Amino acid sequence: MIDTRRDRVFREIVTGYVVVSVALIGIGMFLTRVIEHSALMAWDGRVIRDLSMHRTAGLIHWSSRWSFMADAPSIVAVGASVALVCAFRRRWLLVLWIAAVLALELGVFLTVSYTVGRARPDVAHLGSVPSTGSFPSGHIAATIALYGTIALLVRLVTPNRLARGVAWIWTALAAAMVGWARMYRGMHHPLDVAAGALLGTAICVVGWRAFGRPILESAVRPVEDQRTPPVSTHTIRRSTDEAV
Repeated sequence: MIDTRRDRVFREIVTGYVVVSVALIGIGMFLTRVIEHSALMAWDGRVIRDLSMHRTAGLIHWSSRWSFMADAPSIVAVGASVALVCAFRRRWLLVLWIAAVLALELGVFLTVSYTVGRARPDVAHLGSVPSTGSFPSGHIAATIALYGTIALLVRLVTPNRLARGVAWIWTALAAAMVGWARMYRGMHHPLDVAAGALLGTAICVVGWRAFGRPILESAVRPVEDQRTPPVSTHTIRRSTDEAV
């Protein structure tokens, strides 16, 4: 049983890495090699130039804060904090889930970024410029991968709709703030941000397939196999807690 679960997790993670990396590399190559002189790409660069020409002290301040929220130390700190809470409650699969998602996002991002090698926008950059390329945005990818995964964890551990809704709303809000901040600071084009959002969403899906769905299946299946009358939501929720 354990070996089967481990094999499934390994298969989902490896498959996810290959599929997402190949898909994003294909998109990046198409944008930067095939249609690099198209109207779409011209618009992509024009948006950033317009933003750089209308910078204000106030918005520069907020863009710095929102960008910092998705810097590697911030992402690791939040992920580690959530993992510690899960570890304290002895939900080791959830700890592994968070670690795997962050590692997978980083691996795919680095693979795609260095392979595509798109240059940063040709404007003044606010802050230090990473050595990675502009496509995709690693900040927004990490933001969605982390907070989207946390929202999925909330879905598993509580039936409270308000808590679930807040988790998803924060994921969308954080992604919007970080995406805008990275463009405002001249680090990414709009299409880079869109690709980062796609990457982060794909990582959440891979994480759910590898960890979330098996947890639900292992929690519900014993209840169904008992051939007893329908059980309450509380009973299923308790089984889910035991599974994780």
